[in-house]
Amino acid sequence: MSSPSSPLNSTIRELVPTNCHKEYMCHVSEIHQMQLQKHQILHRIALLQRENDAPDEEIPLLQRKLEVKNRIIQQMQADLLIEVNDMEARLQRLLG
Repeated sequence: MSSPSSPLNSTIRELVPTNCHKEYMCHVSEIHQMQLQKHQILHRIALLQRENDAPDEEIPLLQRKLEVKNRIIQQMQADLLIEVNDMEARLQRLLG
């Protein structure tokens, strides 16, 4: 791994706009928030199952919400991977 002051790292800092990094971190944060929401749903389901006094429809509703969260997270991760691959390809072209 090269040092932070290496010529390659200096070139990368010049070529990769700060807004790309900010956008990437924003996407990562959004995914993290969705994962937190997913874990909150899982926790709620576990509590309801332990208490055994949940209305019949509440647990299936939470399970459907969980499935939706999982699909959204998977799509967000796929989109982020495509974006990262595009950035890497652009960087490789710039570096020659």
